[in-house]
Amino acid sequence: GEKAAALERAAVQANEASAASAAAAAGRVAAAQAAAERSEAAAAAARTERDEALAQRRAAEQRSVGWKELADALESQLEDERARRSEAESAGDEAAALAADKAARAETAMEKEAAAVAARDLALAA
Repeated sequence: GEKAAALERAAVQANEASAASAAAAAGRVAAAQAAAERSEAAAAAARTERDEALAQRRAAEQRSVGWKELADALESQLEDERARRSEAESAGDEAAALAADKAARAETAMEKEAAAVAARDLALAA
């Protein structure tokens, strides 16, 4: 009787220990699963952040190219204006030089206004 009772108690304790061990293992599995889900969410957030940063960089590069093209165009127009002035002056025709100068000033004023409008539009788009 006493031996049987001791064996039964030992079996109950072993069963309880086994159940506790299984519960602890289940808890560790759940914690690992939660950690994996947090890690996946963090990776997804990092990918989204990277994609947004790449998009911002591409937009900045495009704006930079736009500014360079605008500057090149204005420089080219300035060179054309200088060439026209030089031609008019070398012809010795003062009236033609004055007229060309006046036209160039008006054209420059319009170019400056167009550049200001373009710069404002680019700034609004940025």
